[in-house]
Amino acid sequence: MKLHYLLTSAILPATLWSCTGSKSDTGTIHNIEIERYFDEPPFDNITGKIKIKEKFTPEFTDSSMYNAPTLCAVADGKAYLMEFDYNVPKTYLSTFSWPDGKLLGTFTRYGAGPEEYQYSFETFFTPTDGLWTVHDSNFGRYNIMQYDNDGRFVRKTVNDTIDILVHTPTGGWLAFNPHYSLEGGFHNVKQRIIREYDADWNLLAQTELNDKRMKLPGGGLPGQFISSMGNNYVTDRDTIWHYDCDSHKLVPSIAVNMGKYGYDWGAVTSWDEANRLEESHVHTVYPVFNNRYAFVDYYKPGKDSSTNRYDIYDLRDGSLVYRWERPREEDPMRRMGLPFEIDGHTVTGWPIDYQDSEDFYVMIPAESIAEATGNDEVNPIIMKISIDN
Repeated sequence: MKLHYLLTSAILPATLWSCTGSKSDTGTIHNIEIERYFDEPPFDNITGKIKIKEKFTPEFTDSSMYNAPTLCAVADGKAYLMEFDYNVPKTYLSTFSWPDGKLLGTFTRYGAGPEEYQYSFETFFTPTDGLWTVHDSNFGRYNIMQYDNDGRFVRKTVNDTIDILVHTPTGGWLAFNPHYSLEGGFHNVKQRIIREYDADWNLLAQTELNDKRMKLPGGGLPGQFISSMGNNYVTDRDTIWHYDCDSHKLVPSIAVNMGKYGYDWGAVTSWDEANRLEESHVHTVYPVFNNRYAFVDYYKPGKDSSTNRYDIYDLRDGSLVYRWERPREEDPMRRMGLPFEIDGHTVTGWPIDYQDSEDFYVMIPAESIAEATGNDEVNPIIMKISIDN
């Protein structure tokens, strides 16, 4: 098992995107009020309602020793996974049969050559064209590298206006501009912009995001793109935004209201100040949701040590229906907040951002399985689950 951790800010998994232009009534979706329930102790009204529909464990081989890979796609009976190893800087892009987990192929093109990449936090596999797309970006490096499923180089596109990327079913792409200034400075971004491209990376449309929240690189950083209830959404750390495909605009939809436990990122001028504020405030990660539940994870600051907290809210009335707590040092990546019984062992995981209709994909990291079984020679488990309403 590979015992390493990815930086939370770098985890930007590929998610489903559907720009059909259809509209649903979002007025029935309630905001999430963390402050209202902040003092509630841990409780569980969810676990007994969870149904495991499919369970996938990738075959354990020398080239597929994973801890918590990114699930890039599940299509046509295959799963496409990516994992970056900080200890041995090499990214494996692998294809497995779903759900039996047989390895069908794997490759890496990590390096500094003209057909290679160095950063692969955003990696996509698009079944429609059978291509892997790696967004190779890190403070001035903005290469989009594409390969076929055998690892052969297809093409490279250089675009320094793209920082966050997602593929659309029509073959095009949606992107946000970088959240930091190339000229330096903590908050030196003048304008957030969302751009749409076709499959050949020609610019189709762009929209300036004038809402104050989305202009803040710390608190308004767009993270994941989500399709749910016939609508399209973008999430940042405390708001879920509806994206209108016709007007190319974002409208606030579901807010994670933190009250006195949050703080205005726009007033922060340095990382030291941000770290001091986080000693007494809540720092959330991008919420995961469908048309019934929202999964919100954050750490609750404490005098001696912080506690990771995992909340599930019912979006019909905004009520809290589940809470799990774990010492932050035991789970720095905040992905072990929901217990599951698998093969006689209790293991923990948390919904990942890749979604399919009303179902969720939950990843049980290899380290969690190893801790429960005492066996280090394990790979993670990815489960497709539903919650019985």
